[in-house]
Amino acid sequence: MPKKEAGPPERRALGSVYYSAAHDSWCAEINLGLDSRGKRKTIKRYFKGSEKDRKVQKKAEAKLAELIADSGRGALVNPQSITVAEWLDQHLKRWNSKLANTSKKENDRLARIITEKIGRIQLQAIQPYHIQQVIDDSEKFAHRSRMKILQLLRRAFAEAVSLEVISKNPAANIRAPRAPRAEGKTGIAWTREEVQKFLEVAREYRLYPLYCLAFSIGARIGEIQALKIDDLNLQDGTLNIQRSVSGRDDKTYPLQISGGKTEAARRKVRLPEDVKPILAAWLFRLEEDRKAAGPQWNEEGWLFPSMNGKLLRYIPFWQNFQIVLKRSGIRTGTIHDMRRTFITLAIRSGVLPEVVAKIVGHSSVRITLEEYRRVQDDELENAAVTLTGLLG
Repeated sequence: MPKKEAGPPERRALGSVYYSAAHDSWCAEINLGLDSRGKRKTIKRYFKGSEKDRKVQKKAEAKLAELIADSGRGALVNPQSITVAEWLDQHLKRWNSKLANTSKKENDRLARIITEKIGRIQLQAIQPYHIQQVIDDSEKFAHRSRMKILQLLRRAFAEAVSLEVISKNPAANIRAPRAPRAEGKTGIAWTREEVQKFLEVAREYRLYPLYCLAFSIGARIGEIQALKIDDLNLQDGTLNIQRSVSGRDDKTYPLQISGGKTEAARRKVRLPEDVKPILAAWLFRLEEDRKAAGPQWNEEGWLFPSMNGKLLRYIPFWQNFQIVLKRSGIRTGTIHDMRRTFITLAIRSGVLPEVVAKIVGHSSVRITLEEYRRVQDDELENAAVTLTGLLG
């Protein structure tokens, strides 16, 4: 019967297999000699199971034989030397390869927050209280960011467990940070009358067709910026949304063009009939702009370019939006409120929420209803009228 112990004995041969009560696992351990400080270097692989489980013991013995063979070939890397920062870097190189640029950038930001706290700690030495410290110290960040930090840690350490670098996931049982009490939905949805007032003023400006499209299909402003002329098919009345622009072209938020926020964001939408002639007239206007600019025109193929053909930047568009908003006299709102307005008015008009979610590129109808749909004042008034007489 193997001797139960909390750790390896003081002296071992090239390698050994023993049961670790502390980890509730069988351990295959190989001795790599001494480091420059005279400290013993070892590699351990843990196999979850009871002390009496001979199948698990045999797995550990097979792993030890594999480690010894790898050591003889010089193919063995000591995972004890890997820090959390190094492991996160390796993990994200694998994980980010399948993500859009915006998601890669966000993961890198979260990794920097983590490595500032625990990046220098060796991966095999990390404990749950280290993870809890990271979550506790990130209170200054939004709840969504704190949740993403925990998700990244769980995923990175789960990969380390699957690759047998560590035996347990130290982030697995960390309680998710509690969300702050909701103070109501942010943003507004303009009424149909307010939209008409806005568009009446916007008609005087070059980007009037862009505003019409935004209110007609509820696309994100970054998606509209990234539209190409080839994405528009007026013959069959469809628009292909395959890209998105993020950032504001400054040092804080550099400009990036990616393949869409999510898989659901890459979609084909059917255009309402009343927006088709507006877009047809816009294509004619583009030809006039191209001729007027002459050699200064940059042929990049954007559907809504700047006056010289280059990508429309966010800040000039935002400035025009503010002018139109102020002149129209409607409630103050944001560019993203055009998206909320479309969703609210579309659902009010009888379009099924799941259909609206598809049109705007939401991955879940829950997002459409819980985060974007707004109850408007006249709906409450109509409800009161409808409910009159309910008591008999």
